[in-house]
This record gives sequence, structure tokens and C-alpha cells, in this order.
Amino acid sequence: MIPVLLAGLRANVKRWGALGAVIALAVAFLTVSIGVGTLITGKSVRDARAEIAGAGVVVESETAAGLAAATKDATARGAETFLQRTEGRVLRTEARDILLRASPVRPERFHPQTVSAGRLPSARGEIVLPENIARSAGVEVGGTVTLVSPEPVAYRLVGTVPDARIGLPPAILAPSDFAPVDESVAIGALLLVAGGESASMSTTRQYTVQSPDFIAERAGDASMGRASTAPFLLFAVIALVVAVVVISTTMSVLTARRAKELALLRLVGASRRAVAGGVLLEALILGAAASAVGLGIGVGVLGIAVLAVPELAGVSFIPPFVLLGAAWGLGVLATSVGARPAVRLAGAVRPLQAVSDDASRLEEESRSRLWPWLAAAACVAGLAGTWGLAVRHALIPATLLGAASALASLPVFVRMAPRLTAVLLRAVRRSPAARLAAGGVQASPRRAGSTSAALFIGVTLVTMMLTAVSTGRDIAFKALDHDAPFDVTVGLADYSGVATGPGEDTTPAGQEPTLRKIALAPGALERIRALPGVAGADVLKPVWKGEPTEPVAQRIVYALPAEIGTVARGDISHLKDGEIYGVGVNEDADSLPKRLSGPGGSIDVGTPIRAGMGTEFLAVTHGTAAQLGSVTVPNTPDMLAVRLTEGLDAEAIGRVRAQIATIVGVDRQQVSGAAEQRRLVDEGLNVLLGIALSLLGISVVIALMGVADSLTLSQLERSREVSLLRALGMSRRGVAGIVTWESLGITAAALIAGLPLGVFYGWAGAVAAVPYDTLDSGSPVLNWQWIVVTVLGGLIVALASSMLPALRSARVTPSEGLSAP
Repeated sequence: MIPVLLAGLRANVKRWGALGAVIALAVAFLTVSIGVGTLITGKSVRDARAEIAGAGVVVESETAAGLAAATKDATARGAETFLQRTEGRVLRTEARDILLRASPVRPERFHPQTVSAGRLPSARGEIVLPENIARSAGVEVGGTVTLVSPEPVAYRLVGTVPDARIGLPPAILAPSDFAPVDESVAIGALLLVAGGESASMSTTRQYTVQSPDFIAERAGDASMGRASTAPFLLFAVIALVVAVVVISTTMSVLTARRAKELALLRLVGASRRAVAGGVLLEALILGAAASAVGLGIGVGVLGIAVLAVPELAGVSFIPPFVLLGAAWGLGVLATSVGARPAVRLAGAVRPLQAVSDDASRLEEESRSRLWPWLAAAACVAGLAGTWGLAVRHALIPATLLGAASALASLPVFVRMAPRLTAVLLRAVRRSPAARLAAGGVQASPRRAGSTSAALFIGVTLVTMMLTAVSTGRDIAFKALDHDAPFDVTVGLADYSGVATGPGEDTTPAGQEPTLRKIALAPGALERIRALPGVAGADVLKPVWKGEPTEPVAQRIVYALPAEIGTVARGDISHLKDGEIYGVGVNEDADSLPKRLSGPGGSIDVGTPIRAGMGTEFLAVTHGTAAQLGSVTVPNTPDMLAVRLTEGLDAEAIGRVRAQIATIVGVDRQQVSGAAEQRRLVDEGLNVLLGIALSLLGISVVIALMGVADSLTLSQLERSREVSLLRALGMSRRGVAGIVTWESLGITAAALIAGLPLGVFYGWAGAVAAVPYDTLDSGSPVLNWQWIVVTVLGGLIVALASSMLPALRSARVTPSEGLSAP
């Protein structure tokens, strides 16, 4: 029996080859997803080993006294020491400030850092920067840069290191540029000890002695490399699900084409179990071989990534063999699950079909008519439950229930797709090819439904991601516009005399520290409004402040300009006279002012609208401020509020902020606002969307391969019909059009069902991810541009997948097809 089945496997090697490519691609994606965690962990271990290179032991302590004691003990043993530490330093450029991760030059014993140009710092005031950061600052080796820590200090650039593209850019300074070790530095610092009798050092009450290997492995564990693979594994599982659908469709069609062959085996004495087991064995052999190829491809891709990305040089990229075995096993399991319908078909073959004229057609009959209705009911209930959980912001339950409802929708769609496809094709009344394609779909509904299901999954997932990102961006921007309605703000005061640390405040008890207010120079506001990238600017004046003895002592109320929208974003522009707007204030009634008083009278304002949490800012309209009368609030500065134009990048935002600081006459660190936050949110969501669509692209490719393979098998299966049509006078173009219309109809059915379902899941995910209910989540926000791209992309996929089958169908001659077995 086994030799017969292996002969059948060889006879269908071309069809099995296409199926094997699907399995290999899915397993390769899974292997790469697992390898991402290996790369992240390996890079962290490699970086940690580089930082402690040359050390015999590594000492840690939570106190400066502990590090000092360890240094003394190591010196007494004749060992050398070096304190490995990092500090944040701000590099000031013309356009923006760049946060750096500064560390001292390592001594010769501990493998000093290497530079790509110049040399390492040897004296105070010298620095080494990455090449890309030096270019951004517009400086070359030998030039001068400015670090702010906290006062601006000039440094001479004496060398560069290769570009830094991952994490905070590094900077190398001379050890003398670092302050003495205090408690804040001790936590996180590592004392490297080498030579002498360092190996004899042991843990004491003041410090802990660790081995370099332990420190490196701990850094790998802290990198969360394994946890970071979760999103990649999610998309890999999706690709495996699509592969299962493709395997199910292709193997069912292949088994149906082999009905006579299998019936002959039954006729000569093979049992149902033996025939079905033989088909399963073929699937397992195919799955084992294709999964092994997929493992090799995945490991190869990881190796190419290590060679192509300089930051990954020298990182181990081969995942643990246990995980590789798990990926191989999942590939075999997916193949066996996808082969189940074909196995049932093979088991249902009767011996008499060996002499039947329609033995080439074999459709599995449903075992239960109740199952589709149960799946439909479960899908509807799951969608309703997902909606209810989403509006209650229950992310995890909504995600689990949404996934369950999506799985329940799959068998419903498989049943619905052939009917929907036939209706759509019959609507094309002017095309006989479209009507003939509709008949072909109805003749093989299971094949058409399963083929369309792979595209349905892809369309639903792509639409879900597009809607989730668009809706999430809208919700995030609404929240940001409420809590931070101003793109740029500047407190118009000199804060240099205000206490910044313990013991610096000389203000008498019971009095507030005095601020020196800054008045804008004549024409300064107009100059700010004229800056490129500025949409509007105005000065907000304080009109009320709580008394020091009241619960609302720290609350300051500012007056907004008459045209609020010129300087602010969001719902603050809808503020009415007599109302008070709370930005980032808690909802504790005792801490909010209920009545504002001024020379012109008093106003009851009640609870601030849309109160959140965080900052201490309240505002009223220009009309409300006028009712209060002219008020001078002592020791409270005015505030400059600026709104920027849309679409500014990081460099443009930084340049505007620097120019505003120069015009006002304050340090850049005094210029704040939400413009940079808004840009980071937007860029982060765009990156998330790009990564998600790229990962989903694997599933789309697998679905495309499945559609093309299914259409090819359909063309081979219907070669006699095509020959008859050619004999009756249909042109080559007409018979090719049958295949093309069938592909377009199947794709259109997937789009019609997948688009609304994807929109719902995307909206539900975005709303459920919001941890609060202070903002109206509203309806889904659709990115129509990308929706149109999805539809057009689906149609292009349909045309591309039908091209080769259509050409083969067009080449069939009447005599060739009618003489085919």
C-alpha cells in the first residue's frame, strides 16, 4: 500500500510542490519570528559582555559607600578597577536637543572602546559621538559641540564611532567629565575588577560580587527578547492558519481528482481506513519535508539579517533546538490538520466509483446541517459580546471573544462564499464567461468557499489593522488635544533663581519663592507668529489663583484669547462663557475652584469640563475673564501658547522651539508643549501599521499561492468542459475569461465579507485598548485611501493569480481536451 501511495505522491509532484512551498513559507516565517527573540537576547548579551570586557569579577552595590569599600578591597588585593557607568547628556544642535547615553573611556586593561575616526577622549572637555549624530549636529572631528547638563558646556569632538540606529545614541567622555559617585549613580553602576587576587573577592554586607557570565546572562533575560516575539508569533500563527486553509483546499481538490485511483485501491481489497491513512501519510511526509525546508530558509534569513545589520554583528542567530523542533512540529501539525477534509474524502470513496463516469468529481457531504447554523449563532453572539466588552474597555476579554467569533465566522463564510460569488458573477450579464464561471463555482462550492476563505482572512486582518490604527490615532489625538491643547508653551519667567534642590531655597517660611516675570520685547509676538511652521501664537494671562491656605492653593486659572482655535487644539475651542476648562486636573471636588472672584464681580463655574489627571492648569474664556475685571495675580507668570502647522517633522519642530526660545530670551529647556508628543504618537502608529502590514504580507502571499493553485487545479479538472466550449466556438479569450472571472468573483466575495468585519474588529480593538472612558470613542475612523488600496490590491491579486491558469486554459485545443482521460 505504501509503495502505491508514494508512487501517487511522485505522480503529483508538481501539485505537491506548490503545496510544499506554502508550508515551507509559513514555517520559515514562524522560525524567523522565534529568531527575533534570539537576536534581541543575543544582542543584549553581546553588549553586556562588551561593557564588562576584561573583568575577572563584577561588583554591584546600591550605595556609594559600598562601591568605595569594594574599590578599596580590590586595590588591597592588587587588582585594577574601573567603574562602568552611564549618564544622560543632552546634545544641543541648531535644530533640536538630542539625548545621549554618555559613558567614560575604558582603561587599557578593560578593553577600551574603538573609534571609526579620530581618537578617544584623553582630557576633560573632549567627546566622541556616533557619525550620524555628528552629521546631524553639523560638526566634524576637531569641531565643537554643546552639551547641556544642566548648563551649556562646550566640548571638542575628537573622534566618532559608527552610526547609532538602535536605542539612545552613545557618547564617550573622559572620566574627569563625570561627577563623583553618589547614591543616584551607584544604582546601576558596575565596578569591574581584574588582575591581582580579584578572584578571591566575595560578597559582603556592603556589596555583591558577581561573575561576568552572570551579568551578561542577566542582561539577556532583562531584554525581554522572548516576550518581544509575541507579536511576531501572533502573525506567524495567522500565516499558519491561512496555510491550513490553503492545504485543505488543495488537498481536497487533489483527492477528488484521484477518486478513480483510490476507488481502484478499494476495488482490489484496500479498506477505507487504509486508503484514508495513505492520504494522511502523504500529507505527513509532505509536511515533514516542507517544514524542514522552511526551517532552513528561516535560519538563513536570520543569518542574512545578522550580516546586513551592523548592530547585530557577532550575535548568535540560531534559536534553541527545542524551539526549532517546535516550529517543525507545528508545520507538520498544520499540514495534518489541513489534510483532514482530504482524508475524509478518501475514506468516503466507494469501489464502484472506479468505473463511474463522474468519478473525477468528489464533494464531501456535510455530516450535519445544524453545524453551519450553530457557527452562525456563535459568530453573531461573539460579535455582540465583543462590542459590549470593547465599549467597557476590557481589552483581554474583548480580544479573546473577538478571536473566537472570528474563528466561528470562517465556516459560515465558507458556506456563504460560493452563493455570494455566483450572485456577483451572474450580475455581469454581458459576459458569458462570467456566467459560466458562476456555474463552475456552484458545481464545486467547497473548493470555491475554501479558496475564498484564505483571501477572506487576509482582507479581514488587513482592514482590521488599518481601522485599528486610524481609530487609535483619532482617540489618542483627542486625549492628547484635551490634556495638552497647546503645541508649544513657554512660561514667561526667569526660573534661574528658584530652588532646584535641597537647601537651595532661602524663601522665608510661609512665603512663596519669587519669580522674575519676563515681558516680551516689542514685536516679539509678531515675530513668533511669522516663523515658518507657526499657525498662531498668543499670550495667556493668569486671572485667578487660589489662596495659600485653601485646598485649591496650586490652581491657576488663565484667560484664553478670543479666538481659542488659533492657539489651541481639541475641545477647549468649544468652551463657553461661565465655564472653566480643566486640563489634567483630578476630579476631587475639594481641589477645584467653584467660584472665581475679581474686581468686576464673581462667577460660579462649577466642575471643570472633561477633567483628567496630571498637570495643574485651568482656563476660562476671554468673555469670562472680562467679567472678572482687570486682575493682577502676584508671583504668577504669563504663558506663551503656540499652535504649529500640520505635518512638521522632528527637525522642524525642534527648530521652531529653538527660535521661540531665542526670541523670548529663555533657555530651550523652558520651552515645552505637546507637538513632539503628537509627532511621536503619529510616527509610532505609522511604524506599527507598517510592521503589521509587512507581517500580514506573508499571509497574503500564502493566500495568493493558494488561489493560484486552486485555479490551476480547477482548470485541469475542467479541461474536458473547456475543450467542449472551444469545439462549440468559444474563443481562447473567452475560455481564459472563465478562469479570470472566477478568480475575480472569489476575491470580490472575500472583500465584501472581510471589509466590514475587519472594520468592526479594528474599531473594537482600538476602543478596548483605551483604559478610560473620559473621551467619546465614537464610530470607526476609516482610512479611505488605504481601504481603496486594499480593494484594488485584492483585485490585482485576483488577476495575478488567475494569469497562468487562464493562459493554460486558453492553450487547450478541442481535440486535446476531449481525448484527455
